[in-house]
Amino acid sequence: MKKTYRFPINPIVGIKTVFLLLVILAAGILYLKIQEPAKRSADFTRLQQESYQGVFFSMYAPEAFPEDIYPTYMGYDAVVCSHRIASFSDLSDYLETAFSSDNEVTHVFLMLDPLLLWDSSLHQNALFTASLEEKLLAYVDTYAGAEFTVIFSTPSLAYWQSHADDDLDTYCNVIRILAAPQEQRGVKCCRRPLHHAVSTERCHAVPGDGKLQQSGAVFRTGAAGSLFPCHLSRPVRLRSRIFR
Repeated sequence: MKKTYRFPINPIVGIKTVFLLLVILAAGILYLKIQEPAKRSADFTRLQQESYQGVFFSMYAPEAFPEDIYPTYMGYDAVVCSHRIASFSDLSDYLETAFSSDNEVTHVFLMLDPLLLWDSSLHQNALFTASLEEKLLAYVDTYAGAEFTVIFSTPSLAYWQSHADDDLDTYCNVIRILAAPQEQRGVKCCRRPLHHAVSTERCHAVPGDGKLQQSGAVFRTGAAGSLFPCHLSRPVRLRSRIFR
């Protein structure tokens, strides 16, 4: 019979490991408390002092969108903000700052993260609806002369693999709730293609009928940006956590 040897745990190594983890955690908290507010402050200064006709506010990797494409390809100057928008309130602060400046803002591009907006509303339907009305749609109504374009960020396959299945239902439903009143007001809403095809048996939104269709294959986006399943079968009731 083989003897099993257990290596003794060195308490010094354990202490060093815990200390290193605490340092990493502290660095992360420090970054959130110093860097992001600093970016926000710098953004507000730019929005108040610079001359521009367009703005780009993003809830997803704002650094991935270069600012120089606007005068080159769009024909007007725009401010691309560096702070990652975190909630409806955050978005409202940026819109208010831009529209209260001396500039005539004619183009507003918004990269919205549906799940982050839902999470920031504490998964409460009433709070989500009120925030959408007061902190986004109110600006669309008030500044009807500005052209609003909304792009919904799409998480990667790795993201979905690390989350509960119901999150896909929630994602589709939140997009529907966000897009419907905006499109009624003439806002261009773009659903970005998925980074990867998502093979799933989940339910997917069908515009207009308030129900979902069961898909047995791949979830994709159409040319016009609407969501559709590859293979349709029977309609099923909405099973998402939001707006039951």
